Amino acid sequence: MSDGYCFPRPRVEVRMFRIPLTAWTVAAVLVACAPGPSTPTGTDMAPAPAATVTIQGFAFAPADVTVKVGESIRWTNQDSAPHTATADDGSFGTATLGQGRSDSVTFTKVGTYAYHCAVHPTMTAVVHVVAGASESTPPTKSY
Repeated sequence: MSDGYCFPRPRVEVRMFRIPLTAWTVAAVLVACAPGPSTPTGTDMAPAPAATVTIQGFAFAPADVTVKVGESIRWTNQDSAPHTATADDGSFGTATLGQGRSDSVTFTKVGTYAYHCAVHPTMTAVVHVVAGASESTPPTKSY
């Protein structure tokens, strides 16, 4: 052995570089395959409500709301007491809302819906659902 070692030289140098090189390769592959920034879809990006009702002072404001079929109303509770918006006929209802909480309902049928707070039944209001532009009259062809 001309390099002055009594024993064969271990191949430590190669092993020493192999582990970091493998780690960097794996990291590069993971970064390259990772999805880009996410764009909210589906329930993450609910459409803005057509109307907002604030619950404050043990009252719904406004107490009379009109929306089109397919539109939604968002109820937000500003009181410290819990409240709901529950249809008198049982056709819709929000969750029980604590202070600062909101819930939305989308209306799918034309009609007038009286509602109340299930926790405080003397709190009442009305939702009017009207046909949208495409549902009110069929398009006509002009000659």
